[in-house]
Amino acid sequence: MRKVDMSLLRLLRYARNDRRAFVMFLLLLMTFPVAAKQSAGTGGGAFLLIPVGVRMMGMGGAGVAVPSGANAVSYNPALAAAIRRTEMALVHQELFLDTALSYGAFSMPLEFRGVNELGGANVFAHAIYMDKGDIEVNLLNSGGSLASSENKSAGYDMAFGLGYAEYFFRGSFGLSSLEEGSHSLGIMVQGVQSNLLETYDAYAVAANVGYFGNFRRFGVGLSLLNIGSELQFLEEGDPLPFAARAGFHYKMALAPVNLLTAYDAVYQEKDFVHRAGLEMTVTPMFAVRGGYQFEPQSYRGGPSFGFGLNMGTMFFDYAFSWSGDLEDTHRALFGMRFGRLHR
Repeated sequence: MRKVDMSLLRLLRYARNDRRAFVMFLLLLMTFPVAAKQSAGTGGGAFLLIPVGVRMMGMGGAGVAVPSGANAVSYNPALAAAIRRTEMALVHQELFLDTALSYGAFSMPLEFRGVNELGGANVFAHAIYMDKGDIEVNLLNSGGSLASSENKSAGYDMAFGLGYAEYFFRGSFGLSSLEEGSHSLGIMVQGVQSNLLETYDAYAVAANVGYFGNFRRFGVGLSLLNIGSELQFLEEGDPLPFAARAGFHYKMALAPVNLLTAYDAVYQEKDFVHRAGLEMTVTPMFAVRGGYQFEPQSYRGGPSFGFGLNMGTMFFDYAFSWSGDLEDTHRALFGMRFGRLHR
């Protein structure tokens, strides 16, 4: 929790001469455990590291090289080039200590063939909103007895991003040992806002960039996330939680099912962590998933499971994960596809 609380320590510095800031400091001590548990060691905008990809979370959080529609752009914006129909996805998660996170994503393939005229041109957008819940504020009389009590919103975090992806190359980079594949790049720019106690606001701008190479049986991906300015409360700011992901997927056909394995190496909060998962497609409509998050912190590591239903124009994903010392986490996604198929 050291860096998560840097903004609190700075606030305390100002609170020495400001009674209102001192009261705010005491209240914030009650609201930061959720962000700290989700993303210990982060400066500002810890909610940006909370996973929103439900298919990927069912696979242990591995997703930088797993095309998963509009929901995948938060892991790697280059994955949007593989989206062939207009798509939207909605996610809602109940988190810890009365907090909740909502996520929406939209993607649309373009008639435009891209700068290199190789196709895959896709525009997309996503929005994240985290409700930090309520806190109880007690006011005391001069003698120490309770004067009044009220519930007050602890605030919220939100981000809205716009992005673009396309194929920039098809081939094997001249390597005879490597089969021909499609290679895409993607970028998303997002605005970030953090609100405390419905009174104090901080803003930042960030960019996510990514690469995805897709071959017949495997894919590789790389993304750099949350590259941007600082979130600034009062006079000083905290850096956004930079993260880097690199990983792959591999497909296997084992009649009567198809298997997809995935692995991500993730650098965040100055640590390397690992994600690994497996998806078994039983029928074209139904898939089951499992995975493991390898984490040094017990509250984030552990196994996860999930399943997916693909009904053509509609799809549904569910993921369940243990969170070590904290509550178990359930995630559900509902999505729709519409419009014609783009090639």
